[in-house]
Amino acid sequence: MGNERNEVIDYIRKLIRENIHIKNYKLPSEYFLATKFKITRSSVREVMSYFINRELIESHKGSGYFVRDSVNIFAIKALTENKKTYDKTYNSEILIHKFDANEILEILTKLNISNRVINFQDFSCFKKIVKKENKVEKISIIYINKKIVGEIDYDEIKISLNNFFRLKNVVITKNVFNISTVNILDIDLFDKDKDFCIKKHIVNYWDNQIVEISMQWSDSSTLNEYVVRWL
Repeated sequence: MGNERNEVIDYIRKLIRENIHIKNYKLPSEYFLATKFKITRSSVREVMSYFINRELIESHKGSGYFVRDSVNIFAIKALTENKKTYDKTYNSEILIHKFDANEILEILTKLNISNRVINFQDFSCFKKIVKKENKVEKISIIYINKKIVGEIDYDEIKISLNNFFRLKNVVITKNVFNISTVNILDIDLFDKDKDFCIKKHIVNYWDNQIVEISMQWSDSSTLNEYVVRWL
């Protein structure tokens, strides 16, 4: 997408976040957006389709675009993550990761969850790396229950794992996690200009079934963000 269309995406994203509490909040018209950002109305419609496909807004024929009344909280959270897709300072990659049952056991043990509630064969795994200006910001090892989600779309996961779940009609109903700090020298890929990084163990549930088991390591500069979001 060009810079102008990216600006429209950021503008609509901001309006959704700020007005989600207002029932039937009406978004600006195609004409207004096309004029304000100097793009074609067809380009505006493409942007709006992006949000419609993610069930964040809806189109009422003859009336315009409205923020949906029943927006999933995880979809709202994903708006922040998706911004990285359109910000050229960020890029993500998905890497093959060898299945390691001991990693799953480590996470479950850390979160006091019995390993008897899962079948290891139901899970696929991969590694996701997020970089900002070519410096690694976050490393995630993710195990996903393929029995629940079916075919895994890695292109969508590169944008946002939460969006991938939502497109699969999987709603996270329970989230169990803990946060700690670890010596950054123990983690490959990170730049060694800081003393520690943030480590997070995560288990997400859908309908009382575990759909995701993961470990994340994040640059320590994100500490305040994690404290605000999770603690």
